[in-house]
Amino acid sequence: MELRLMRKGDDWRGELRINFPYSLNDIATQVTDFRLTDTGVFFIQPHGVGDGIVQYEGVYTGKSLEGQAQIIMKNGGVVAVGRWSLKHRK
Repeated sequence: MELRLMRKGDDWRGELRINFPYSLNDIATQVTDFRLTDTGVFFIQPHGVGDGIVQYEGVYTGKSLEGQAQIIMKNGGVVAVGRWSLKHRK
């Protein structure tokens, strides 16, 4: 997973890339509702599985962002939960 962030004034824009092994299709999408929180970040991948979205929340640990992702369907049901970790690329 790669998250690229750009700031324009007070607004943040982001692009999310997820590369899967084997034969799964990779994902490249803009993120929406990107926010800095008291402890880390929050953002949404608007096109998840089926008619769902993927909601990401993460905390900054000093060396990386660590977080949880949830696939949430339009009816409000959560169908999957996973963990993620990102490190700054130099």
